[in-house]
Amino acid sequence: MIGTLIPRPVNLMQPAVSKRRSRLAVIEQQEGMTMMSRLVLFLVRLGAGMFLGAVLATTAGATHEVYHRYTVWGEVLYEDGTPLANETIHLTVRGGTPLGTIDTDEKGRYRLVLHVHDPDVNKVFDMTVRDVTQKIRLEFDPKDHETERGKRVDFEIKK
Repeated sequence: MIGTLIPRPVNLMQPAVSKRRSRLAVIEQQEGMTMMSRLVLFLVRLGAGMFLGAVLATTAGATHEVYHRYTVWGEVLYEDGTPLANETIHLTVRGGTPLGTIDTDEKGRYRLVLHVHDPDVNKVFDMTVRDVTQKIRLEFDPKDHETERGKRVDFEIKK
């Protein structure tokens, strides 16, 4: 299964209220709670924290284990060689289902890391910049867990 795009970290834990206010609300809530209720609340929070930690550890682990990582990098340039800075590249799987986006830097370069598994070999996805689309096939030897997996994909855009 093609999975996680690593380069753009997302803050999943944006509080709706300030930390101080939310702590006060929790303390006020807990004053009327029995000791058993407080223990259950603590265990629920602990379980949610462990789950979130496992998800984040899995995503981060993909950047360290060669056989779970497929890197796509390249440049987006106009025909005359001028880079397209801060241009959005759209990734989709067959059928047009969005996989994600990534932006080029000021020099028109990009780099993305996909979390892949051995059965993902030869799967295809599209990369689109403006009106230019390229089909990308995940090409690697599923028995080789030592060699970096990935490919360079450059775009040339008409002005």
